Amino acid sequence: MEQELNRRTRTGILEFLGLCRRKLRAPGRLLVFALHGANPITGVAALAQNFQQFNSFTAYTLRQVLLHSGYERVVALDLNLYVFYGNLFKYVAMAAADWLALMFRVCSLLYGKKNRMISKKIAATCVKPAKL
Repeated sequence: MEQELNRRTRTGILEFLGLCRRKLRAPGRLLVFALHGANPITGVAALAQNFQQFNSFTAYTLRQVLLHSGYERVVALDLNLYVFYGNLFKYVAMAAADWLALMFRVCSLLYGKKNRMISKKIAATCVKPAKL
């Protein structure tokens, strides 16, 4: 699901994830993508620029909602997505993005936050338990 969770209310998220869990056969795996709220550049802007977006997530909150919805073995993934493939400028852009991410992580630690993932989007995998 790409950004399906961003476009639902909190109640809708829980209903949708419950439906997905019921449709999966154990030990079925679910993969979700979401806007990453910990990104200081795109996190808030993504919500403000699209009327259909209600939520963004961090690794912590994405893990929290999946565990609350009855999944287990939740693993959050930092999506390092680039669209420059085939362009030599991508290496400069990737180096600049890595440097900025390091600076954002340092700032996050200075503010007492533990956000290690700073990418534009975040993903998580989880598994439907054998018995629920």
